[in-house]
Amino acid sequence: MSAANGHARSSASVIRVGETVTVIGMQVDIGMPYFQLYIQDEGATPGDSLALPLTYLGQVSGVTGSSAVFEVIAAQADLNEAVFVLRGRVPGAVQVWIRATGEVHYGYPGSATWSGGDSDPITLTVAE
Repeated sequence: MSAANGHARSSASVIRVGETVTVIGMQVDIGMPYFQLYIQDEGATPGDSLALPLTYLGQVSGVTGSSAVFEVIAAQADLNEAVFVLRGRVPGAVQVWIRATGEVHYGYPGSATWSGGDSDPITLTVAE
């Protein structure tokens, strides 16, 4: 990843069906960030995952894919971080990561370029 990227953390790694977990992504050196939450169910192919885009203004648009294990019940963002609340639907495990993209300056004064990166994946498990 480049110097501009993001990282993520979760409030828990194992929950029960019906419980919630909060996943927080923080941008690093990115202006006006756009966040994208990815949830890939265990055993799914890399391109077969839920992708939920979220602007720094908290606007969601163009959600693609789905997850059998988790549903997203809330999403909000600002210029520094994105917060996603997930509810466990059925027992299983997923990989979750967040991408942050936006304006990146490689020195001042100077123009910005569009760049970003992905957080390391987090494994979340839903137990019965």
